[in-house]
Formats: sequence, C-alpha cells, structure tokens
Amino acid sequence: MKKMIVAILSIFLWANTSTAKPLYIGFVERPPHIYANADGSIRGLLGKQLQDIFKRARVESELVRTFPKDIDKLIGRVDLNGFIATKTLMDDPDNYLFTDEPLFILDFYVYHLATTPSIAGLSELKNTSVILPIPLNSFEGPLKEHLIDQTNKVTVHSDQSNLEQQIILLRKNRAKYAISYFGPNNIALMFSKRANRDDIQSSQLFELPMYFVLKKSVDDAPNIMHRVNLAYAESR
Repeated sequence: MKKMIVAILSIFLWANTSTAKPLYIGFVERPPHIYANADGSIRGLLGKQLQDIFKRARVESELVRTFPKDIDKLIGRVDLNGFIATKTLMDDPDNYLFTDEPLFILDFYVYHLATTPSIAGLSELKNTSVILPIPLNSFEGPLKEHLIDQTNKVTVHSDQSNLEQQIILLRKNRAKYAISYFGPNNIALMFSKRANRDDIQSSQLFELPMYFVLKKSVDDAPNIMHRVNLAYAESR
C-alpha cells in the first residue's frame, strides 16, 4: 500500500514539475549538426543534445525547424514559444528570458589549401573568393556585413554545406577559401587517418553563441528557464 501511495505521489509531482503542454522551440537548420527530416524528426549531434537538455529539464518540447533562407522570419513567428538563437537576433530582449550560458557555440572556421595564405580573423578576408556553408542571404551578423561591403572585394563563389564538397572545390581552385562550421562531423573529417588532408589548413574566423530564448509571456517562464539552466549544467 505504501509503495502504491509513493508511486501515485511521484506521478503527481512529475506532472506538476513538467510543462503542461509542449513548448514549440524554433531553430535554424545548420546541417549536418542540427536539422530535421521531412517528417520533422530532429537529426544531427547538436539536435540530439538539445533534446536531451529539455528532457533532463522535464520540459515537454518540440523543436521546429526554420530553413536558413527564412532566418529573418524566425523571431516574428507567433506559433513559437521560444528559440535557439543568438542574442543579437532579438530587437526587444526585454521580452525574453535567456539561458545563463549558451547551450552551444557555432564556431565558423575558414579552410584553404596550404599554398594559400592563412588569415587571422574576419578583418583579413579581403580581395579574395569564398565558398559559404549556406546562402549569403541566410546569414545575419558580422560575416554578412563583411561580405556585402564592396570595399572588402570578396566574391562568393557558391554555397555548399558539406565540407568534403567544399574541399573538392578548393582543390579545383574555384575559390581561395571555404567557410564552414567547426562541428563534430568536420572534426572527424579533418582528422580522419583514412583521408588525405595534408594540403588543407584551417583557422577560426568567428563564433556564434547560441542560447535558449524563451518568451516571457509563456506560463511559468521563469521556472522553465531555471530548470533548463540546471539541466544544461548537469549535462556538461
């Protein structure tokens, strides 16, 4: 009898410490690190990590993708309760709660042939040509501003999300530099013993800290954010 009472209490407490209905959380696809199948199921290592954090926090949630070309529309979507985004995307940050720390950081690296001069930061990317991981109009922030500034004289050859294909284009001399995310997939590629990467060099270009952003209008928003912060700390 005591065990039954404990079980009933446990279920009751779980129900009252979890979100009553799913939170719809928008994110911008960054393949191969976080993206969705046609049926909406989440793929990629970062996607799985996010799902694990919300599960730990006992926050019932659904990650809702936005294609890179629609990044400008992400924050204005009324059907979303929150986002995975940079703080710079928020025009009115007072209306949102942010995790204490970024849940992950998108590192952008520049790759090039060993015969091409290395660059130390975005300011040195001038008078050259590049391959991007996503279309230029899908970017927001310092990289886009730098590339559209005609005084920097940077030509965008193409966009290609797969680093392997970017390297092929570099070897064909289609562009001098390729820009890509520095994620687990790319690390594995660059350090694979089976792959010849001796002619490719890389360096960090800039980074984007990605936070969980929650609308203050969501019921029990401070408590939800508190649980997500605790869950993230436990997952590290």
